Amino acid sequence: MTDFNDPEQRLDYLLHHGVDAYNKAMEDHFAKTVVETVNGFNIRLVHSMQFGALYMVDGLNRGHQTLDGARQIARGEA
Repeated sequence: MTDFNDPEQRLDYLLHHGVDAYNKAMEDHFAKTVVETVNGFNIRLVHSMQFGALYMVDGLNRGHQTLDGARQIARGEA
């Protein structure tokens, strides 16, 4: 099973399965990692080798270390 949080594994998947399969797999991965939707923005829990666990706010390209912080970003409060 590919760990889509790992850039090397994502690249390996892309090289072995092609762009269309990769894009579909990433869509599926994003959908599975949504923990909440606030103000129309999906908040996803992601694990980064550099930053650890982060809550990313899709569509705003911002994230926070806490779910409450990500909620504030999604509501436009931060």
